[in-house]
Amino acid sequence: MRKILVGLLSCVSLMAAASSAYAGEPSPSTKHPISVAVLGGYAINNALDSHTNDSLNLYGVGFGVRAGYTLPMKLYLGAMFQYNLGGTWRYDPNTEYTGRVMTPGAEIGFDIDAGRFTVRPSLGLGAGIARGDLNLNDKGDSFNFAIWPGMQLLWNTTDQIYLGTEIRYTFIFTKDGTGDGNANAFGGYAVVGYRF
Repeated sequence: MRKILVGLLSCVSLMAAASSAYAGEPSPSTKHPISVAVLGGYAINNALDSHTNDSLNLYGVGFGVRAGYTLPMKLYLGAMFQYNLGGTWRYDPNTEYTGRVMTPGAEIGFDIDAGRFTVRPSLGLGAGIARGDLNLNDKGDSFNFAIWPGMQLLWNTTDQIYLGTEIRYTFIFTKDGTGDGNANAFGGYAVVGYRF
């Protein structure tokens, strides 16, 4: 875990250092620094123990919102909330487990302009909230620290409207993972946003 955190913090430091080199060039994100976006997509996860033949995707289809501010040196600071619909696993005819994950948190990124496109490497820090229902009666939430490094490719249709795609890997730091399995996921998302 320490190596992962050191690597991610190094990436953030490089983005901050690179920001000073591009400070003088205008871009859509610095002309209109406040941005809001909606996103939707799909993430893949297997929350069950590796010895189990079945699988349970706690993520699946997900929807989210994002808002932030881009500083003149193209450093992006914002927040994101995502809710994933999750999946269901039937242990036996009488036992059904339904699980899903939510990830609220802060994000930092750096905007790299390439013509009408913006590439934004980013890092999110926040909570990984796993919610589970056993037979729709016993409900429980698990709150854990989460980080999500990602990359966005945004097409600036105008200076204010953008469309894009995002790939992201979410790490949720649990002792054993949800259900003694894995709470991490790889996801791909479509992004629609507006700058003010």
